[in-house]
Amino acid sequence: DKLKGRLALEKAYLQLSYGNIKLASDELTIVAAENSLPSWIRLRAAYLNGQLLYNQGRYSEASDHFQQVIDYKPKLEMDFYARKNLSYSLMNLGGEQEGATTSLKHMLNDGKYNPYYEQVYFILGGLCVNNNQLDDAISYYHKSVESPKTTRKQKAISFAGMGNALYLQHQYALAKAAYDSSVA
Repeated sequence: DKLKGRLALEKAYLQLSYGNIKLASDELTIVAAENSLPSWIRLRAAYLNGQLLYNQGRYSEASDHFQQVIDYKPKLEMDFYARKNLSYSLMNLGGEQEGATTSLKHMLNDGKYNPYYEQVYFILGGLCVNNNQLDDAISYYHKSVESPKTTRKQKAISFAGMGNALYLQHQYALAKAAYDSSVA
């Protein structure tokens, strides 16, 4: 019984190497919940499980695991990516997304997330598109593009998102300009 978590960890590794994602996910769930294991192992197991579940389209379960990662209070980079993936899971899940929006807006008020602002604005834009708040989405995409630390890749993705939102508003000329900016 003392080795239950370690055994599950080894089984998860084996299942992943065989390509049995479902069985690996089941084992990672055990690892993430096993208190006898070091917290960094449980944290990584929860994060990996969230990724596996997300890729399988099991967004509700994925969001639970990403929330578990956040609850472990990881280092900044892991915290950001767990919140980002939680938001994407909730976005794909549909329905009420207020929790994801609130969490992301909180990140914008916390200076430690400054290197990630352009990504946070982009995700907020996507959440607004899902909620049919197209004006807000365009505003967030614009903030993502204008963020001082934005990369070329993120800028292109944000312009494409802005183009999609403008297209949904039937502003075709502006959508074309945004799409053109995404490839420039």
